[in-house]
Amino acid sequence: MRFFADGPDIPDDLLYECDKGNVVFLCGAGVSKPSGLPTFLELTVKVAERFDPDPSSPVSLALKPWIENNKDIPPAARISFDQIFNLLYSRVPEKRVNDYIKEVLSGYEADTWPHDLISSLSANEDGEPQIVTTNFDTLFEKSEKKLVRFEPPLLPNLGHRNTSPVGVTYLHGRLVDSDERQPNYVLSSSDFGRAYLAEGWATSYVRQLLKNYHVVMVGYTAEDPPVKYLLQGLDSSSNHERSKLFVFDSGTTDEVHEKWKGRGVTPIAYKWSENRHHLWETIRSWSLRKKNPPAWRQSVISMAQTNPRDLTPHERGKVLHVVRHPVGMKEFADAEISPHPEWICVFDVRVRYGDIYEPYHHDQVSKPIDPLALYGTDTDQRIVNVERDKPNWVDTALDILAYQDLDGSASDRARFSGGYFNDLSPVPGRFENLLKWLAKHINSQTILWWFSRQRVLLPWVKTELKRQLWSRSAELEEGMYKSWEILIESINASEVSLPFDYIALTNSISIGGWNILALRRLKQLLAPQIKIERGFAEQSVIPPIDSIHVSERLPLHLVSRLSVDFTHCSSFDEIQSVEDCDIKKLIPIVAESIREYEQLADYSGVYVSKGFNLDSGNDWDEGIEKLTRVFYEILKRVLVTETEYLQRLFRSLNITDDNLFFKVSIKFWTSKDVFTGEILGDLIVEMGRNRFWEYKYRKDIFYTLAERWADLTEEIQQEVQEWLIKPRPNWHKQDDDSYNRSKYDRAIIAVRWMQKIGVRFNSNFIDKVDDLQIQGNQISKEDIDGFIDSSSRRPIMERLDESYDYLDDVEDHLLIDTIVLHVKKKNTMDVTYKPLVGITKNDPERAFRALVESNDPPTYMIVEFLDHVSRDFCVSNVFDYLYSLPSGVVFDIQYSILSYSEKNLDASSESYCKELLLFCNWFVEILSSGRAEGLKSTRYTEDESLRQGVEYAINSISGRLVSRLLAASEDRCSINDVLSVVEKIINIGGEARDHAIYTCCSNFGYLLDRNLKWCEDKLLPYFSIISPSSPSAWFGLLGRNHPSSVESVWCRLKYDLLKLPDVISEWSPKKDWDAPFEWLIYSGVRGEGCGVEFTHAEFKIFISSLDDKQRSRFIFCIRKFFDRESDNLPVLNFVRDYWPFDKTGEQSKASAAWVQLLMGIDEDRDRMGLYSIIKDELKNVRDDGFSLFEMYHRYKKHMPMADSHPEIALDILHRVIPKNAKGHFLNEVRTVLSEVAKNQPNLKRDSRYERLIGIVSGAV
Repeated sequence: MRFFADGPDIPDDLLYECDKGNVVFLCGAGVSKPSGLPTFLELTVKVAERFDPDPSSPVSLALKPWIENNKDIPPAARISFDQIFNLLYSRVPEKRVNDYIKEVLSGYEADTWPHDLISSLSANEDGEPQIVTTNFDTLFEKSEKKLVRFEPPLLPNLGHRNTSPVGVTYLHGRLVDSDERQPNYVLSSSDFGRAYLAEGWATSYVRQLLKNYHVVMVGYTAEDPPVKYLLQGLDSSSNHERSKLFVFDSGTTDEVHEKWKGRGVTPIAYKWSENRHHLWETIRSWSLRKKNPPAWRQSVISMAQTNPRDLTPHERGKVLHVVRHPVGMKEFADAEISPHPEWICVFDVRVRYGDIYEPYHHDQVSKPIDPLALYGTDTDQRIVNVERDKPNWVDTALDILAYQDLDGSASDRARFSGGYFNDLSPVPGRFENLLKWLAKHINSQTILWWFSRQRVLLPWVKTELKRQLWSRSAELEEGMYKSWEILIESINASEVSLPFDYIALTNSISIGGWNILALRRLKQLLAPQIKIERGFAEQSVIPPIDSIHVSERLPLHLVSRLSVDFTHCSSFDEIQSVEDCDIKKLIPIVAESIREYEQLADYSGVYVSKGFNLDSGNDWDEGIEKLTRVFYEILKRVLVTETEYLQRLFRSLNITDDNLFFKVSIKFWTSKDVFTGEILGDLIVEMGRNRFWEYKYRKDIFYTLAERWADLTEEIQQEVQEWLIKPRPNWHKQDDDSYNRSKYDRAIIAVRWMQKIGVRFNSNFIDKVDDLQIQGNQISKEDIDGFIDSSSRRPIMERLDESYDYLDDVEDHLLIDTIVLHVKKKNTMDVTYKPLVGITKNDPERAFRALVESNDPPTYMIVEFLDHVSRDFCVSNVFDYLYSLPSGVVFDIQYSILSYSEKNLDASSESYCKELLLFCNWFVEILSSGRAEGLKSTRYTEDESLRQGVEYAINSISGRLVSRLLAASEDRCSINDVLSVVEKIINIGGEARDHAIYTCCSNFGYLLDRNLKWCEDKLLPYFSIISPSSPSAWFGLLGRNHPSSVESVWCRLKYDLLKLPDVISEWSPKKDWDAPFEWLIYSGVRGEGCGVEFTHAEFKIFISSLDDKQRSRFIFCIRKFFDRESDNLPVLNFVRDYWPFDKTGEQSKASAAWVQLLMGIDEDRDRMGLYSIIKDELKNVRDDGFSLFEMYHRYKKHMPMADSHPEIALDILHRVIPKNAKGHFLNEVRTVLSEVAKNQPNLKRDSRYERLIGIVSGAV
């Protein structure tokens, strides 16, 4: 913690111990320097000048580098002060030196304010100072008149129970009061050797101090003799408590840490300047805190009433220091004016280090939002971590929501939210007070925002939240109360996992059919749940500012995204496959689930889409769409045999409101057995005109009307006809002229479609429709034919009009300008006019003349022409026109030009190569111009991996050009001519270069055969890891070539491939590691002659350099070879010979991958062989995604290991399951143990079995 923004950062533990009186200050000459006394150097210089002033003497020469501060001679290389005093003693009697020292140090009228501060800070619980000093002066005694003093060799024996360092201890001697006694100063190297090494009384005393106290060294530099001898003495005598020894030193943090590195002391850096005492300002503030810690904490808590965004980082650090301590958190929670709720964002390290939000163009914020800038402390530092599941903060980042050392007997893995908990472990009192403070702000959107981000809460936290919600319901607004109810329900649902219920359901059905237990399990699986995800825009990283603004939406919607979904959509498949005799058992359960879904969505304000198609869906459809479709399918099966049941069902369901049951019911309106004409008419009237026109129902409603029109009464028919001819609302705010022309289009198209289907309207109604059609826009046959299909997605909008008869008399050179004016005037939201498209299709010569004769045609018209002109129209003339266009225009329409060339350059033509090369050279010249700067960017977006960037290379401009050229070279074009153009594309740079290289390297084997030298000169340099295009080259090569194709250049590629583990994690997600891994495994499995060969050492070095996650992916690739090879013996030999089994450290993910591989192998010989090789490699697995499902589950021909080799299964579990295992996979461990005991009962007495049973039982 820092008392000032630029002050030293004092460790929290040291501050807490100081509050308790457990800190002793060891003071050097720098403490007396502000009082005017000399430092050790200044004292040495004074003594030398007095007794040995000769500049050529050994003493003067030894002091010279210190006086001149010669930078070429570092302090460690200079003669130390104690050795200089040794030289002096050899030339001058020791008594004379000591007398002069007394004269020097006694001749000052010193101010003792530094000593007053140190005395205050070092006081014990009774307020008695505890000071140790290596100074000879008596300024501490002047500061504290009644201070007890100790001098060597008579120092307090701190090993005795009632002895303490109260008073001042002169470790190196004290100025004598008279000449009667000889002083015992420690000055020379022989003195220091006696005090710290030979007799060791100074070392012994400090060592005893460190056993019971924290010791702070102040007033020293790293070169001072007391420091050197003290630390040498401590290291040579025993392992002292390094965490208890601290030192203040001036300089930057890095400089100070470098000076004290390896010395067994914790350095605290501070700035130094001539006009400001940064250290003493901090010590003065620290002294004030020490005199009254509660008052100091209250001052910090009062500051916390301010929004943390408005404070400086070091002020936020002060608050964290206070609440880290249980006492401070209690005072924080009990504050009369409760601190600002947004402090939760500072307390939670996951919020504080949240992702930087980059605003979009439509956001209210214009600058990036960095949570660390708003909530970070002075010690926070964001780091870049390539592994996505690793945090982006340093290990020392303070997390108030996690267990702290001062939390007592609670589990050290406890976390207030989102972490491990055990009902049997005591809850830290600090957590209770944290929740007490949070509960005070239960009406705050900030606290609601924070809780909405949590997926797991401690059970007692949920209980207390509910209690607070009930007890304070009267003071909460209705929306806020509902939001908290929904939030708690969502957290409860997310914590209830049913990983085995679906398996239990399938097993129950297969054994006993759809019995009562199976039906109950299905009901559980179909229970919808509310899901809460992070909010949009800036609310994804920071909470909204609390305001009293009243919104129609729930406050929860303002801070997060809500949805309603099902956890186990796979259970829908069981419903679909139900036998006819059991359908009626399932229908009420499915109907209740749909009803509950809609009610839950309505209560939580979640929109339920009903625009999906019930007749067809996608395999990946899930959620309510799939369940509703399944419901519809089983009702269709009932319709065949049980129409009366269907009638009763629809009467029991609410099919009049706009809900999913209504959507399903209209599918059955055409059935006269289910809905009579009278019932259908009532339903139509109750439905109303608005729902009648809704696009999501229109197709089914109009088909029903077409088929059942005659069954409706005249009264109902009349009402429907009135609905049909009413004008549509002016949704798009069109001008009066446009709206009046188009307002009846929808009605006319609908009536004409119904007439076409066979509906007979009365003549008066048809006359009205004819009159309306005369007044409006022209209705085409395509409009009528497409009425149902287009309306299934959206209302009649954006009808395309390509007519151009009104342009027949316009001269060609005026045609483009006339079209522009016409389109600008006539285009509406309903109709898009594209007359040039019509002209291009029917009279391409006129369209082309119009473009050529126009001074500056709009680029979109050139695109319309290129996209719709026929292939046989004057290709050479069109290319001549394109070549004449300005480069800026060409660049803007580059994709359309390229597509036109691909479609119209005839590969069978004799002049194809010439025309292709002419076009490509011209096109590349355009891309290389200034307008092509967009292609030269080498940066990908933050959310787009480099692999994703090169994946679309083939579809990019440069990728398509290179692909076209290489394809032409396979036919008749000269490879050298082709490669000269490819080289120009590569020279464009940026993305154009990367995409061209990727495409070339995708065809690397072909290019090696055609022009080896070009590949060596132009492509191989890009495989170097230092090349910015290296990812493109490697991904193109590895992903689309066989290893044998690069044999001729393998010697130049191999060494860069061996470096890939160091960089590939930065290039792409883990799935892209497979290619280099598979090449390596291919080489090891196939052996000599495969084209890509590695030495034994290279194999081991490559695999050894992989981290745990990369190793797990490598093992996954080995599994591919087990599945692919007919004989797996070479694969086993590869693992045995090349896997580096001497690897130490974290191997959790790798061990999990080995177990998954062992479980997945079906051949006993292969499984036993691999197990014997890698069993000693298996280490504890700490992966939440780890599953043992294949170890006990039987399917098809798979024999689970628990059945075939129960003892091996037991041994594997013993090796990989840690004693502190947690999570749902322990249920799988229990299942495996059950199978093992059943298949080999004697293993129940095995110590490994007993250990695992203990772990499982203790975690339940």
